[in-house]
Amino acid sequence: ATARRRDTLLFASGRQRVDVDVFSHSEARSYITNRLMSSGVAHLLDDGIDELIEALGCLPLALSHASSYIVTQRVPVSRYMQLFQTGNFGLDWLLPEDPDQGDQCPISATLLISLKILMDDPLERITIQKSVAVASVLSPSGFPALIWDKSSALSVSASSSECNPNARKPLILLSQHSLVTLEGDHTNMLVRMHSTHCESGKRASY
Repeated sequence: ATARRRDTLLFASGRQRVDVDVFSHSEARSYITNRLMSSGVAHLLDDGIDELIEALGCLPLALSHASSYIVTQRVPVSRYMQLFQTGNFGLDWLLPEDPDQGDQCPISATLLISLKILMDDPLERITIQKSVAVASVLSPSGFPALIWDKSSALSVSASSSECNPNARKPLILLSQHSLVTLEGDHTNMLVRMHSTHCESGKRASY
């Protein structure tokens, strides 16, 4: 879990602690501003930035989700804040039945916002759902993207005997929304999923 809690209940059922420093407000502001400016969408910054930072508790992972969504979907910061406040994502089944309290709440919400936009497309929903489920049970230290290239289980079009040129599209989409990290070139690409996402990923296969 990624949280500031340290009680034993948090680490029951095989959970592991991943310590992540929380940004200061100014660091969080700089992070969002730099992400949007480097992506050429600085015009999406507005007066909602400080409210969003407070709502997300200055948590780096939640801020990463939010920034990626704003960049890819080209929505103003204040519009993202409205999505966060609405809280009706329709994907609550992806969350653990007994989710962690406190710090986990903003991360869960930003995770669901990102998954919802990806899974709203019926053509992408199946492969996104399967890819998240598979990524969540593979090695957290990274695993080869080659798994996707010839896997019929991860594609609605490819057979197990031929390489699907679009097989990695779900990974690219997930990466764009900061739900997985892709490292290396095409041949040696590694896929990493943050431990906070893994429980939701496993539930995606249900």
